[in-house]
Amino acid sequence: APAGGLPAGGPGGGGGEFPPGGVPRVTLPPLSVVQEVVWRHGPEAERTAVFCDTTAYRLRGSLDAEALCAAIRELLFRHESLRTTFNEVDGRLVQIIHPEPLSDVASYDAGVLADPYGEARRLVGVERRAPFDLRNGPLIRFMLIRLGKNEHWLVNSTHHIVADAGSRALLLR
Repeated sequence: APAGGLPAGGPGGGGGEFPPGGVPRVTLPPLSVVQEVVWRHGPEAERTAVFCDTTAYRLRGSLDAEALCAAIRELLFRHESLRTTFNEVDGRLVQIIHPEPLSDVASYDAGVLADPYGEARRLVGVERRAPFDLRNGPLIRFMLIRLGKNEHWLVNSTHHIVADAGSRALLLR
């Protein structure tokens, strides 16, 4: 077992399984200073590009889409911040860490259309404009768009309250 005596793995992981929902929480952690600043911006923080990033990654070559989606689900399961929403409880701001990921990878096959790139751009535009709900989540979303046999776009939208630019770069590396 890794440091701390926790078993390795999550759903489908090797070397053991976390109990459903990972390690149970007894308390609701408070927001960090930066998270509280973002929260205080209210509805603006849920819908503006200042607090949200959407990026499309071009994937060329043979792709095992099922394996990629399974890896993303595992990532969401393992990292509490990616399963977190925010709320006020008894007058204090808290993080609510959910036991399971709040979303799955949305998949679209644009390759069957006359203009797959036009459809992919449209889907990315819709995703870029979609607001986040800080109270209910999810605060990170993934979409896989198939453009052809050997070309896909992996689209990631993340709210800054759960991951800053440095964290996103590390996450998607």
